[in-house]
Amino acid sequence: MRLIFEIRDLRFASPATVSRAGILYISDTDGYQSECYFNSWLQRQEYPAEKQKDMEKLFAFYVKKILLELKKNYKFVAPVVDISMVTSLCKLLEALVPEKDKEAKALEYLFAYCCVWAFGGGLLDEDQRIIFSNYFKNFGKIKYPAGHVYDYLSLIHICRCRRIERCRSRWSPYH
Repeated sequence: MRLIFEIRDLRFASPATVSRAGILYISDTDGYQSECYFNSWLQRQEYPAEKQKDMEKLFAFYVKKILLELKKNYKFVAPVVDISMVTSLCKLLEALVPEKDKEAKALEYLFAYCCVWAFGGGLLDEDQRIIFSNYFKNFGKIKYPAGHVYDYLSLIHICRCRRIERCRSRWSPYH
């Protein structure tokens, strides 16, 4: 006899059914999966030890609080689990954070920029994005000028956020 299990159905399966199917079920609602993924991703990167410690601090400051806020007050275009948002965060960081050692303040600008898009990019509508933008501006350590957090790029060479429309040339966070 052969059985096919769909992942979403295992949430309602008994532990005996799961073990008979030879499947390891790890809950994504406890937050451990996201944190373990980030730590594993960070270990694979070739960043200096000091930068890794800074990123761990930024993760602890931003991510857990944002995920809790999103669960309580926001709706997404499609259902999104924490691990997929943290995976998006890691992919954005991997693409934007240079391996060269930069100052911690510059790293925080990029980390915040990546958080805005990893966590707030899939919100349901403009109203949700405005509410998230106001939350993020009041929550984070970075001071944004007028407008929404979605309107700004992080420019690490000057440790500032600049409105997207002011960046006429091809954008790079390094120049």
